[in-house]
Amino acid sequence: MAYIWTVFASVITGLTTICDKTYMSRTKHVKTNVDLYLLFIYPLMTVYYFLLAGGEVPLNLPTFLFALVFSVASLFSTKLKMVAYNHATIVYITVFSGASMILPFFYELFFTESAFSVCQYIAVGLRILAVCIPL
Repeated sequence: MAYIWTVFASVITGLTTICDKTYMSRTKHVKTNVDLYLLFIYPLMTVYYFLLAGGEVPLNLPTFLFALVFSVASLFSTKLKMVAYNHATIVYITVFSGASMILPFFYELFFTESAFSVCQYIAVGLRILAVCIPL
């Protein structure tokens, strides 16, 4: 079942990439297109997360600090991704964004007790190779 959810998440991520690239292509004549995107997407995400929490969002220091760090990281990540859409093709963006899984892999390798198969090591190696080829 987890495999099906992972495939579904990958499809949704791919569709999101297509929608984002289409938005940037169609609004490149608008000087504030990225800012407008961020103005609409982040309030919607806030409502979404609030609903996921069932309206129970305690305001304490750890929650606030996590939310602050997460929001700043998400904001910069989204802004950089949207700017990249103006300068790169979807193929480049997809290949390089796929490299983002390398950091969590190393985290899991060194800081958790996860065991990886030879095939998983090969998959990560191929991902690193795929990122290096366009360079």
